[in-house]
Amino acid sequence: MSRHDVAGGTIAVEFVLGTGRFHIANALDENGIDVGDPHPNFVRHRLGRGAA
Repeated sequence: MSRHDVAGGTIAVEFVLGTGRFHIANALDENGIDVGDPHPNFVRHRLGRGAA
């Protein structure tokens, strides 16, 4: 099995709302929407102001 991550280097956009959070990410052949905390391997780059 290869140790290469085919999703490495892709970008997910996370939206934090008053009632929770969701993120939209590349799901290889389509876009994926996930609700809840982001994957622990995600690297965060905050844009703008707001609570984390």
